[in-house]
Amino acid sequence: MWAEQNLPWIEETRPVEPDTHMWAQVEIELARHLYNALRNGIPFPIRNSDALEVARISEIVRKQNPQFHWAE
Repeated sequence: MWAEQNLPWIEETRPVEPDTHMWAQVEIELARHLYNALRNGIPFPIRNSDALEVARISEIVRKQNPQFHWAE
């Protein structure tokens, strides 16, 4: 049954990256959170201890994998 039908083939290209630069959006959000933390008393969404733990683990991974230059 399916072999008898001539289904139309549609081919198109879809972008996989956002229209804006990701790091520009990260900077905007970071500034917004800092402003709210300093001016409005709203806690920053990431605790210092969590951020330091990510940095510590990232350093361990970097040392174990010197071939990955992106982690420098």
